[in-house]
Amino acid sequence: MATFPSKSIGDKTIFIKIEVEDQLSAYALFETLNYRGVDLTVTDLLKNYLFSLITPSDLRIAKEIWKKIATSVGIEKFPVFLRHFWISRKSLVRQEQLFKTIRTEIKSNNLVLYLLNSLDVYSEIYIALQDPYSVYWQGNRDGIKRIRELKLFGVKQQLPLLMVAKEKFSDQKFDRTLKVISVISFRYNVIGSRQANRMQELYNAVSQKIFSNTTVTAQGVFHDLMELYISDVEFRNNFSTLELYSYGRSKKLTSYILFELENNMMQGRDRDYELDPATIEHILPENAGAGWDQEFSQSIEQNYIYILGNYTIIENSLNRDCKTLPFDQKKPFYERSQYELTRAINYNE
Repeated sequence: MATFPSKSIGDKTIFIKIEVEDQLSAYALFETLNYRGVDLTVTDLLKNYLFSLITPSDLRIAKEIWKKIATSVGIEKFPVFLRHFWISRKSLVRQEQLFKTIRTEIKSNNLVLYLLNSLDVYSEIYIALQDPYSVYWQGNRDGIKRIRELKLFGVKQQLPLLMVAKEKFSDQKFDRTLKVISVISFRYNVIGSRQANRMQELYNAVSQKIFSNTTVTAQGVFHDLMELYISDVEFRNNFSTLELYSYGRSKKLTSYILFELENNMMQGRDRDYELDPATIEHILPENAGAGWDQEFSQSIEQNYIYILGNYTIIENSLNRDCKTLPFDQKKPFYERSQYELTRAINYNE
């Protein structure tokens, strides 16, 4: 058991009590402590600064709004939400420069209340844009599909644009914009594996155009973002060589792509990549064995196992029967599958 000196930590601790005349003085002290090295979060600093501008008669209202926003978005996520809100209507600013920027522009009681009320309104759609199962999308099947896709793709640069589009556009125009953003994200981020910096810059520019009513349709959004829409030739080349794994984080994305291909082949059918019981089948097996050496020597197998063209979807029972069989022996199992994508694998080699 550890032993401690007779003098306790409490005996060695000095507590300093500072009394101030009013809340404004308290906020000033709070900020001074931060400059002297006390580590405070952006959320702490912002709250301190905004409340220092609020008149006593509006302070209770401001606190209620702040509490509502913090509860809805979450304290940890609040700085990112604040930045996304800010750049949905103003120029791009880095996270570390956000507090300084807000201090420069928000300097009165009325501006503080306007900011807090706007954050309150936007917080609901901000959360919904990241949750396909939010009641916000109830009855909107296409909206649910697009939000699920964007969440699957792991992109967030679109959030400021979609926040302001939801405010400015009709429901129909917004749904079309949501589809445009999903398609661009799939081509640019998932298949093209492009850097997100340019995407963020363009999204910010278009967000400001939507907010100022310069861009007023989904077609206009697509036109403004055309630079991010990679060409069909480039898309095909990237798609044919893209490697995705059938396990871990990539598994769901691989399944999504395969089911989108399946649904495209079977017009009118809408199989869900998360709900359908199909499993992912490697045509060239991960552990191929000697039966595949004639077609794929072991020295080149790894070049093909995880590309999309080597995958299909199949019933779990048929998958177990196929396992590592040579291609000719797999084909009869493929013919028995209910999935058109799999039945179409009728090649000689």
